[in-house]
Amino acid sequence: PPAWLIGALALVAFAAGVTLWNLQAAGATTPGAALGVLPLAIFCGVLPAFTILAFASQRLRNPSTRRITWMSLLYGLTIAPLLASILELILTLIIANALQVTSLSLLGNNSSPQTPAQLIGLLLVLSVVAPLVEEGLKPLGAVMVIGLLRSPAEAFLVGLAGGIGFDMFETVGYIGQGQADWIYVA
Repeated sequence: PPAWLIGALALVAFAAGVTLWNLQAAGATTPGAALGVLPLAIFCGVLPAFTILAFASQRLRNPSTRRITWMSLLYGLTIAPLLASILELILTLIIANALQVTSLSLLGNNSSPQTPAQLIGLLLVLSVVAPLVEEGLKPLGAVMVIGLLRSPAEAFLVGLAGGIGFDMFETVGYIGQGQADWIYVA
């Protein structure tokens, strides 16, 4: 579909979320029924990303087949986050073992580091491990089909699709972590 249509649907989802948020009863812990909030939260996380992908595809004059683009998007949405989680966990455990700190202090248990070793480990995990692993795995969807790519524009679109798939996973996860404040996160 055209990018403007997906963008308009994203705006409708945001407007509905804000409206639902403002109509909630005072003192309620959740903004509306879960059956109403869950689809809106997912739409608010997914539709803006789809808008960017549709816009890029249209500007590039659809250089790739839908099958290859969707395959890269689904790779970024499913396999890349799974592999990233596994690799980040393994590397975090290695760093924790090397610095002789508990791995829980590096895995985000919401407590501030108590020792210099914990601080160094946390900085290594957040500034080295997470970015290298995540950014290294996002384009693998495009790398897996590199033999089928016919032009730089197609490679760009397929790589973008993989990154957008990963973005959708992360964004919906961040919105879900917002719980009652999900519309602010979105």
